[in-house]
Amino acid sequence: MDTSFEIYYLIILITISAIAVLAVQVWSRRPGKGVLAFVVLSFALIEWATMSVLELYSTDLSTKYFLTQLSYIGIVLVPASWFWFTLEYTDRIRWLNRHTLMLLAIHPIFVLIIVATNPLHHLHWISVTLDMSQPHPVAIFDRGILFWVHTAYAYLILLVSTILFVRTFLKLRGIYRRQIALLLVSQFAPWIGNFLYLAGLSPLPDFMDLTPIAFSITGIAAGWSLLQYRLMDVMPIARDMVFDGIDEIVFVLNTNLQIVDMNRPGLQMLRRTSNEVIGRTATDVFVDQADILKEYAGVERADAEIEVTLEGKPLWFRLKITPLNAQNGDIIGRVVMLQNITQLKEINRALEDARDEAVRARAEAEEHSRLKSEFLSTMSHELRTPLNAIEGFTSIMLSGMGVELSPKAEDMVKRVSANSKRLLHLINDFLDLSRIESGRLELIKEPISPGQLARKWQSEVSVLAEEKGLDFIVTIDPELPETVIEDDDALSKITVNLLSNAFKFTHKGHVSLDMQRDDDKWKIIVSDTGIGVPVHAREYIFDEFRQVDGSSKRLYGGTGLGLSLVQKLSRAMGGNVVLKSELGEGSTFTVTLPLVLPEETTQGVGQ
Repeated sequence: MDTSFEIYYLIILITISAIAVLAVQVWSRRPGKGVLAFVVLSFALIEWATMSVLELYSTDLSTKYFLTQLSYIGIVLVPASWFWFTLEYTDRIRWLNRHTLMLLAIHPIFVLIIVATNPLHHLHWISVTLDMSQPHPVAIFDRGILFWVHTAYAYLILLVSTILFVRTFLKLRGIYRRQIALLLVSQFAPWIGNFLYLAGLSPLPDFMDLTPIAFSITGIAAGWSLLQYRLMDVMPIARDMVFDGIDEIVFVLNTNLQIVDMNRPGLQMLRRTSNEVIGRTATDVFVDQADILKEYAGVERADAEIEVTLEGKPLWFRLKITPLNAQNGDIIGRVVMLQNITQLKEINRALEDARDEAVRARAEAEEHSRLKSEFLSTMSHELRTPLNAIEGFTSIMLSGMGVELSPKAEDMVKRVSANSKRLLHLINDFLDLSRIESGRLELIKEPISPGQLARKWQSEVSVLAEEKGLDFIVTIDPELPETVIEDDDALSKITVNLLSNAFKFTHKGHVSLDMQRDDDKWKIIVSDTGIGVPVHAREYIFDEFRQVDGSSKRLYGGTGLGLSLVQKLSRAMGGNVVLKSELGEGSTFTVTLPLVLPEETTQGVGQ
């Protein structure tokens, strides 16, 4: 036998073996993009090459003719399956709808029918003869019009596939562009092989078809590319999803936990190139993170915080895993995103430390406040005892009991009595504030008469009105019940403090006390025509020890505790106090309290 036959047989055997091995390897990666298309392509190439070898090996014309007809099963499937593979591989799977598949099926079916019925019409082969002049009998096929139509269609399919690969090549970068480049170069093999065979320029004898060998080169290149770069499942759609501009670390895993793609921040973190990472398993790349990989190896979705140690430095990441699905819903991979939250963790830790420190500081402040309140309470009690004695003795002396005072001595005793009363009033204010702040204020709520209280307050402060020549107006709403449930002492402290302030800061005009009902509440309103409160002072007028004029040369005396006591007592009673004032025109303080009535409410005071 001619050595050219032996060479041809050897080449075919090698290509068949290589294609078969690659098909088995690729099939083991299912499911995945292009897997089924590549396996169909491999089957077609093997069938075509096998039938071609058997046809050459046979000696009689009828067997050669029959084997050539069988070879067309592979011949017509190769362009269709390659186009199918191209659509899936370049992420144009949406083109593979029912209409496209029907169009792709028309040509193979039509050609197979024509080839099978050729003896009836001779449109594919005009004639077939057996050439005995060669060292081995060779079938000579005189090609008809439909043979050239089939060839043109196959060329068109290859051209469209090449264009799609070129467009994909222009979109991708790095390792992906090299992969597409390999497929593009290999695609020219069937063009060249078929052209040399049809033009009679083949280095082998004219009857030895180079096309299956050339197409096998393309198939081997595709399979090798897929296995070498390990991008079967998700390439090339990964690059469209993962881009280098994103700040987070992003990489794509296929179903075998192989890294399909990784963006630039991820490579920078690992201090590796894409060639050192792409195609390797996650366990090979993230050697020090075996526990984390084991925990999330089979997880399709995740959103968690993980701690990673890199180069001895602990880092915190927010881990997000999202499944990557094929068009049919099958999971073909996972997109893993790692957001570095180490700095955020450090900030949160600092905030937690600051919060704990604030809690400790607050506890210390509350303890200091408690100690202050206890101190004020203790001192108030201690000071009240001698002051009460002073007040008692001065009263006895002023009444003429036991001692007769000269006019000068009597004036001095009166001054002592007035100042002791003032000091006792101040101490009582301190004591009340300390009780409120320490939570030890006990309100004794009992039936009281607003009318009687108003008359008592009028009697207590009328001397102030007489001293300054001011009118003192008291009005009571007739709708206000004659009896309400409230703390008599607290109400008196609130009202007397407000009235004392009103008389202190009013030089002409009047001071008024108005008691009104407001649905389920009632109000104590103290108004004056005094100097008013400046706008800036209204924000702190109710603070302890705060006065409008806090200088040492102020015109009006006082400790600044009166209004603070009014506000705290009002709130302790379930109400509030509101100030309205116009500078130079006067002020109005309105205390609003809940209206609590006895079980049997009497008629209004004014009726």
